[in-house]
Amino acid sequence: MSGVCKPKPKRCHKHKLSWFRARKFIEMIRMGLMQQKSNFPFSISSTNSTSSLEGGLPILLSEGDDLHCNVVTKQDHTPFPRLSWSIVAPKHGTWCQSIGIPSYSNWHFYHRNFQKQSDWVSKFQQNDEQYPWSNKSNNAVWRGSTTYDAPQYNQSSLNETPRGQLVKKGMEHPALIDAGFTRLIQKFENDKKAERETSVSKGMSMSDMMKYKD
Repeated sequence: MSGVCKPKPKRCHKHKLSWFRARKFIEMIRMGLMQQKSNFPFSISSTNSTSSLEGGLPILLSEGDDLHCNVVTKQDHTPFPRLSWSIVAPKHGTWCQSIGIPSYSNWHFYHRNFQKQSDWVSKFQQNDEQYPWSNKSNNAVWRGSTTYDAPQYNQSSLNETPRGQLVKKGMEHPALIDAGFTRLIQKFENDKKAERETSVSKGMSMSDMMKYKD
């Protein structure tokens, strides 16, 4: 499967997710294991969304944005640890055994801008010097795309999802919260009503994010 999205642009997001989850993340784990080969002499293999280490240690990757944890009823429908691109906030999700990992967009961003860990550390140091804590904005800031899964939110509308509520609060209190969706995808991709009722903004660079305290 190629990372290039064609011929149906509307399926780009799902295509990229499938490609990343099936190949890129497994490769990331493989590279990590290679670096630790002297201490951990095992290899990794994969089939679709489930991978396993030789010797019987499983690594489960949850497909889609369904983390198998219902945030309304606080029930974990998959009662064992697994990796997921979607998690419940730690302070609210002690009952959910989903383990968060980077999405394909995060992975692409890091490797596009930072070739090695020292580059990332250096950039943070530069930003810390440029934006000392005392000069940072007290406003809360957030950017991101929509996410939605019926089992998680019980068929909620956009403004009823956690991200939708945050953006709505930002629209109501712009002096306190700078929040906006960068894209409306999944259920809300072609929802004109949702687009009119929310705020769709440009993305924000990591450096600009560091101008804020939160």
